[in-house]
Amino acid sequence: MGKGKQLLKNTAIVTIGKIATQLITFFLLPIYTALLTQEEYGVVDLLNTLVSLFLPIVTLQIEQGVFRYLVDCRGNRNEETKIITTILKFIVIQSFIYIIIILIASSFINNPYKYFLAGNLIVSIFSSIFLQIARGLGDNKSYAIGSLISGFAIVILNIILIVVFSLGAYGMLLATLLGNLICAIYIFWNKKLYKYIKLKQNDKNLLKEILKYSVPLIPNMISWWVVNASDRTIVTAILGIAQNRNIFSSK
Repeated sequence: MGKGKQLLKNTAIVTIGKIATQLITFFLLPIYTALLTQEEYGVVDLLNTLVSLFLPIVTLQIEQGVFRYLVDCRGNRNEETKIITTILKFIVIQSFIYIIIILIASSFINNPYKYFLAGNLIVSIFSSIFLQIARGLGDNKSYAIGSLISGFAIVILNIILIVVFSLGAYGMLLATLLGNLICAIYIFWNKKLYKYIKLKQNDKNLLKEILKYSVPLIPNMISWWVVNASDRTIVTAILGIAQNRNIFSSK
């Protein structure tokens, strides 16, 4: 296959995966508006907005770094193992630090959904990292399938948890968490990532090099968050959670 056709194929596959995630809200919006109260929908939307803010801060955008460096050494199993081992060790440590911070801060936060914020962020971290590892290894098909699995799982779980079991906002948050978890598990086992984990190959110098690439990307992601999602936080702070649904569900 020529380079042009290969590029077109890879672009189409990645696009399908991206579109699948965007269609989730479209298909679920009628369920949300019919079965969730204004406060429930507002809370869930706000928590998802906060996850999108915290994700690049906690990960230091290292998922972009792992993709870029895996592309450079594609086909070199030793280098791939070194990169994946180094990145996953870093992410596990970052996740533990984040969990400790959440546990300390939780005593000052009076919100029944606070642990879903922590859980959804942790699962999103690994889902995002694993998807970028799949892309970095040249498997755009697994990347697209993982995104599709996540999307369909979230839709189905939302129907089951909200419509059948009437769990409201808890069901919506749990569906998102489980959908991303299923995606992460699929990529981990499908790509056999456990075979790339060799603790002796953890490379601190490589980690510093990757972070030099990824950390400068954080302001860019935060700026996009400010443009696309910060208004939800402001509306909630000034007008209340219920108004968050009224304003943004109509967009």
